[in-house]
Amino acid sequence: MYAVPTFLFPPISYCLFLHQAHPQKDVLSFYHKQSPRNHFEILGANGRQKITFGIKSNQGIKTPLQDVYLDDGDWARSAIRSIQSAYGKSAFYFFYQHELEDMMASFPQQKLVDAQNTIHQWLQRYAMVPAWPQTEEVVQIITIEKKWEISSPISSYHQVFQDRFAFQNDLSILDLMFNLGPEAKSYLAQHPTVMPVLVDRQSSSV
Repeated sequence: MYAVPTFLFPPISYCLFLHQAHPQKDVLSFYHKQSPRNHFEILGANGRQKITFGIKSNQGIKTPLQDVYLDDGDWARSAIRSIQSAYGKSAFYFFYQHELEDMMASFPQQKLVDAQNTIHQWLQRYAMVPAWPQTEEVVQIITIEKKWEISSPISSYHQVFQDRFAFQNDLSILDLMFNLGPEAKSYLAQHPTVMPVLVDRQSSSV
């Protein structure tokens, strides 16, 4: 069994992998600056856009993920505005809007892992991800520093701004939810198997 890093609003391929492989979550890793643990990508009017959650400075000290805190800056309001601007006219944004905005507004000054867990539970409620398995089996840890990647593209679906851009591969799960709504569950359930790229990654067993 695999153990995978925990993200915020993870890439669609990550959610597919959770459904297909039922990995454990890796809670023992260290935080890497500019890693995907505290950012995600959406599709805006000008193309792909990175949304970043502000992290309190650790002054360059190597810090366990469990000890990383979100800061109290304006990043939450900025992120909400960016998401609304990108998806306000999508078919299902209104369905998730108020829960999403209330949840995000509560994140400043929380631990990063607590925000990740809250998001996972929210996605679990809409069947975008399964619950984390409770097991002590030996696992292979998939470590990441800069980017989560899979070996092949995900299947295309309707996206906002598709009249301007070719299909944008593997955006945040929010993109799938806002564009497909309840049908996103079927998309995830019926999708071909995906596998993270393990080249140039360190793997270990615990």
